[in-house]
Amino acid sequence: MTKQEFLNNFAQKEKPKDTTSAMPFLMESINEAKRNGIEFTKEEVYSMCTELSKNLPEKNRRQVERLLKML
Repeated sequence: MTKQEFLNNFAQKEKPKDTTSAMPFLMESINEAKRNGIEFTKEEVYSMCTELSKNLPEKNRRQVERLLKML
């Protein structure tokens, strides 16, 4: 699986609807990629977080945005 295929699959997956579930979902996805020999740049992780936060309530999206600014 290529990095692009992995990112496309990630974009198609049903995402959690709260931050409590979103971060473990993200970490498991990143670990799955690593098991497949795929590494991500900071910008790619940022994009994955942005994609992940699309389904979150506004308050939670702001929390994710604040966390990403610390990266």
